[in-house]
Amino acid sequence: MAIRKIRLHNIGELLVKAPLKTSACLFWLPVSLTFASVSLSSSPTNASENVLVIHSYHAELSWTQQGKEGIDQGFQKSDRDLRIFHEYLDLKRYPQAPHKQEYLSYLRQKYKDTPIQLLMVGDDPGLDIVLEYRRTFLPQTPLVYFGLNHVREALLNRPGMTGVFENHSTEETILEGVRQNNANGIILISDSTATGVANLKRIETLRNHPQAPQEIISLVDLSPQRINQSIRQYPEHWPIFMLGQLRRGSLRGPLLDYAKGTNLLSQTIPNPIYVDSSFLLGEGVVGGKVLDGNLHAQQAAELALQILNGKPVEQIPPIIKSKNLWMFDAQMLKRAGLSLDNLPSGSRVINQDVSWLKENQKLLIVIVIIFLIGSVTILFLICSIRWQRQIEQELRANQFKLKLAQHTLEKRVNQRTAELATAKEKAEIANHAKTEFLANMSHELRTPLNAILGFSQLLQNEGNLAEAHQNHVGIINRSGEHLLTLINDVLELSKIEAGHTVIHQSTLDLPELLDTLQSMMRAKADAKGIKLSFFSESKIPHYIETDTIKIRQILINLLGNAIKFTQKGHVKLNVRVLENQNSDESLGLQFAISDTGPGIAPSALEEIFTPFVQTRTGQQSQEGTGLGLAISRKFARLLGGDIAVKSVLEEGSTFYCTIQTTQTQRPQTQEPQYTNFVQLVADQTQTSWRILVVDDQKENRQLMVHLLSSVGFDTQEATNGQEAVEKNRQWQPHLIWMDVQMPVMDGRTALREIKETANPPIIIALTANIFDCDRNQALQYGFDGFVCKPFRTAEIWEQMAQHLPVEFIQAAPSSQLPSAPNSADNVAILQDLKHLPLDWQLQLIKASQSLDTPQIEQLLTQIPDQYARLTQTLAELVSAYRFDLILEALEDLNILSQP
Repeated sequence: MAIRKIRLHNIGELLVKAPLKTSACLFWLPVSLTFASVSLSSSPTNASENVLVIHSYHAELSWTQQGKEGIDQGFQKSDRDLRIFHEYLDLKRYPQAPHKQEYLSYLRQKYKDTPIQLLMVGDDPGLDIVLEYRRTFLPQTPLVYFGLNHVREALLNRPGMTGVFENHSTEETILEGVRQNNANGIILISDSTATGVANLKRIETLRNHPQAPQEIISLVDLSPQRINQSIRQYPEHWPIFMLGQLRRGSLRGPLLDYAKGTNLLSQTIPNPIYVDSSFLLGEGVVGGKVLDGNLHAQQAAELALQILNGKPVEQIPPIIKSKNLWMFDAQMLKRAGLSLDNLPSGSRVINQDVSWLKENQKLLIVIVIIFLIGSVTILFLICSIRWQRQIEQELRANQFKLKLAQHTLEKRVNQRTAELATAKEKAEIANHAKTEFLANMSHELRTPLNAILGFSQLLQNEGNLAEAHQNHVGIINRSGEHLLTLINDVLELSKIEAGHTVIHQSTLDLPELLDTLQSMMRAKADAKGIKLSFFSESKIPHYIETDTIKIRQILINLLGNAIKFTQKGHVKLNVRVLENQNSDESLGLQFAISDTGPGIAPSALEEIFTPFVQTRTGQQSQEGTGLGLAISRKFARLLGGDIAVKSVLEEGSTFYCTIQTTQTQRPQTQEPQYTNFVQLVADQTQTSWRILVVDDQKENRQLMVHLLSSVGFDTQEATNGQEAVEKNRQWQPHLIWMDVQMPVMDGRTALREIKETANPPIIIALTANIFDCDRNQALQYGFDGFVCKPFRTAEIWEQMAQHLPVEFIQAAPSSQLPSAPNSADNVAILQDLKHLPLDWQLQLIKASQSLDTPQIEQLLTQIPDQYARLTQTLAELVSAYRFDLILEALEDLNILSQP
């Protein structure tokens, strides 16, 4: 519809601007308007089709203007209802990567509500950007490219796209110039750029052509001052061909614009100048077989119309050789003494002298027609003089309305532009506020959790606690870990949405990961009577480069969900290598997790990946936050893959996780383990190691001091950065654990002052901020290490061993693992379950069926002291994951059959 509206608008504009000088205008005015209205009314009534055209350069560039005009003219040949949108990347003036990403984001936002049926891209830079983001930017839309400098083999058979490649008719133009001038030599103007050198090398093949001139002179990096000296020594009828550009000033001076160079040459020497690009016509050149941007773009529009007419894009081969034209400047031909009759067949000529008769041919025809119908026209004019004046008034009124509408439209455009700028500014402010809020929330939530988890770990390591107290501490620690997992899930999702999540590549032992996951999940599966099995192809790689933490978290989540929602049957993990044709180095892996659970309704297959959304089965389980699958899918996409699901109700579900990775070799060294340290190894050269703990939270300082002192470090505390600076001056510690956010003086300021002293200590950041940018910024500020709260004890020892020459004594490993009591004891002790309330027994059944360890431990605290042996037996069964024995004992009591 837009094309037809443009045609009608152009007719109206011509009628408004044309002066009413003759009676013929009055006669043809209603006829023209009637024709336009009939043309519009007869147009198809189908829905509009939208075509998005992306130009690599700015709109004022002559090549861009030719391409736009060619696209519009090519589509005007069709009667389809089309809307053409032209966008300009402006990559000549703004080639930076941020500009490209911002412009693509702008296009996504601008056309998010506009269905695009066809995408066209002009020139190599724009196509490279679109191909780079093809997976997220109109991936299913057919693509037609044009204006590509060289034939790119990778594009010839690429699905979903076709187009037109540029080709320059350099050799044909040179041979035609030699023929026209009957010359035995030609002068080539080039430069020492990579393009100029490549052009000269390519033209060397011309020497073997049977029609080639005897002499081919190459002038490289020619400056204006040397034109006469270099060219005057050759005959004036020898043609000049522009393979490159002139230099301004000297051999190494900047390149002179093509048009300025050709004009300068034509003003300095008489030799005829030939080119193979249409934009130089009229700039002092004779002409040649030129690449015309308008015609080139029309060829691309013809391919696009075939696609819009329903022909599959795979059946439309790219045009390897674009259609070039012989074009010449008549004035420059005359200056060189060349005849128009000696031009190649089908040549187009510009600036041609036109005879008065031919120039006024249309006027003469009009005069003859007026003369023939003069008498009738005069009579008609006499009768319509008043109607003429009325039409003039209406036209002036319409012209005024048109100007008013144009002004209103410009005002709305400016207003909309201002609104978009304001919206962008608000979005940036909101994003910054969200990031700041997440950082503060991370700090405020994780700081107290650090104390809870830290002291609970210390208490668990104490050997003098009663068994009941050990169980209570275990409950506190597991509850804290559960709360930390929930906080991490919420913050992890927010980090992904804020763009703060990055990939940390490391070497992963894939078989070892699968063995670990199978061992980890087998206890839960056995407790529910579910068969757990892992399968993998023989050709899967042993070691791969990927983000080990993220792939581990994805598989734990998917396997955990499968076991949680499967009551009987099996859970299977199958690993295979995907066929990947895009790259020889990249490797695609698929992890398929299938179960025989209740299945997922078709309407909920996409909702399960929405944050905080659970299916009815998930809500009934009363477990989880509804974030696991959302985070797992985002992690998979960060790793170059995705997560998809197929499910049948009452039969089961299969989740397919794919990632992109690369195969690698086994790492040379294994990282040391930093666990269960009890004492420092005595150092004869060092009496004691002085460690300063700086934190504004008392609990965190006490935790660190207790932990460090327990193995033999000499420790002191400071509540803020200012105290840390003073204590460093007085006490001179070897290492400082420094919080970042503190009152009075923060950690970064204290770091700068301490690092400026003589022999500064090692300073490690200990903060509750979890963003990767915080870690990177901390290291850029000058911190020697970084640990995030809540921390694991092993992280502290790892940093100490990395930055100080210390060794630790590790506690002897315990070989006793929790096991279930023998069956005879079970029968005797578990009989006491019948003395407990029925409601309590039902809660224990539900918790055991769902493997809810914290709920069971809470129920154990309600057992009276007289059944202490029952409490101990149940605690041992939970520790050994023998929920099946608890359920077996409860089933023997026939609880569910009671009224």
